[in-house]
Amino acid sequence: MRAELRWLPVAEWLAAVRAGELDAALVRVVPAARGLESLPVWSDPLYAALPADHPAAARPALGLDELSGMPPRPAPWEHDARFHDLVLRALRAIPRKEAPAPCG
Repeated sequence: MRAELRWLPVAEWLAAVRAGELDAALVRVVPAARGLESLPVWSDPLYAALPADHPAAARPALGLDELSGMPPRPAPWEHDARFHDLVLRALRAIPRKEAPAPCG
């Protein structure tokens, strides 16, 4: 197997696969790709760094919905724009829990 490492915009990788120039491309974020199948290869865990005394810090895991009330602090956009945007979109898509209506 021969592997070639290059950086290209995702659209160019997908176009090369679609044109038969490449057998496959490994990409992190796949937009809708007409004529291609996108299959997961692996998934990286996403960690939330919390202060040690935070109520959730002793738990083994958190759901993304449990972070919805906290201000998001992903890595700077300049470091990984696609991942930054992906995390913010996921957090914004979480339905907000409404406060209970006052009694009386």
